[in-house]
Amino acid sequence: MKIYTIHDKEFLQYGEEVDCPFFGMFIEKAKGIAVPESGCSYMAGVPAFETEEALTYYRKAFGDMDVQIGYCWGRNDTLNALEWHKSSEIHCALEDMILLLGDRREMTDGIFDTKNIKAFLVKKGESVEIYQTTLHFCPTLPGNGVFKNVVILPRGTNTPLTAASEDKKLVARNKWLICHKESKKHVESGKVIGIIGENIVVK
Repeated sequence: MKIYTIHDKEFLQYGEEVDCPFFGMFIEKAKGIAVPESGCSYMAGVPAFETEEALTYYRKAFGDMDVQIGYCWGRNDTLNALEWHKSSEIHCALEDMILLLGDRREMTDGIFDTKNIKAFLVKKGESVEIYQTTLHFCPTLPGNGVFKNVVILPRGTNTPLTAASEDKKLVARNKWLICHKESKKHVESGKVIGIIGENIVVK
């Protein structure tokens, strides 16, 4: 699979590069957060990241909406699932990472074919806004490489639902998800199988 950069024209369909004026602060605060020995960890909002200056900056980026500043990091080399939100999402790479991205508009009857996935390298220090039409999930790196990604979203996103939903793809607040049949964890927890084709592994 070809790996593009966020500076290639192919990325324009999925997002755009944005500034990350708090990179140094995120790096410093991240030193106190452990990286799992396997798999990934996610926290929707981290008080240490959510300084008033950072919150004010990102509220402006989200049109004066309240925001949360959290993280997703660990070790992952496989697609397994895809999610989307009814909002953009900002990523700030504290280490190199590869995003596997799709376009929600390329889904047919709720199904997405991995032949339409594109991979993009986001280098340490780079930051991107991912559009609401962009399918994405946990960042990846080959082998046992460690990625660290600060994630900014409207506050409440990815937190537990306040009520059960008839839409089985809605798995958390402002989070819809489909999985690949080979993703045992997602299948066993009842997630909707909506990804066909190869379960992509980054090598």
